[in-house]
Amino acid sequence: MRWVTIFALAYSMNFVWEALHARLYAYFVGGPITLFVLLYAASMDATVIMAAIWLVRRIPSPAARPWLLLLFGFAAAVVIEWRALAQNRWAYRAAMPILPVVNIGLSPAVQLAFTGWLTYQVVSRLYPNR
Repeated sequence: MRWVTIFALAYSMNFVWEALHARLYAYFVGGPITLFVLLYAASMDATVIMAAIWLVRRIPSPAARPWLLLLFGFAAAVVIEWRALAQNRWAYRAAMPILPVVNIGLSPAVQLAFTGWLTYQVVSRLYPNR
């Protein structure tokens, strides 16, 4: 049941995030950003977050887990964005703030780190002894 909760929370948060920052993207795979695209992106985000939480739960130090989730989420976002931009799967509009060192959008760079961390925090409070 806990993994269903993790997916549902991560999916919900990322769907909202995707909807809010969709205007910062010019296109997705050459076409418009539709509801289907938002649903698909949120499901991929939730899957990455589930994998990250599964991995960090193997770390013996519970205090380190939230920090590792932030790091993993940021690193995953960088790799996903680099690959997608290089393959022309999507492009940013001029309104997207760009992180200078990694040359990716600020919003996607923060998204997986923040929503992964927040999902972990909420689920840790819902299921404190697991």
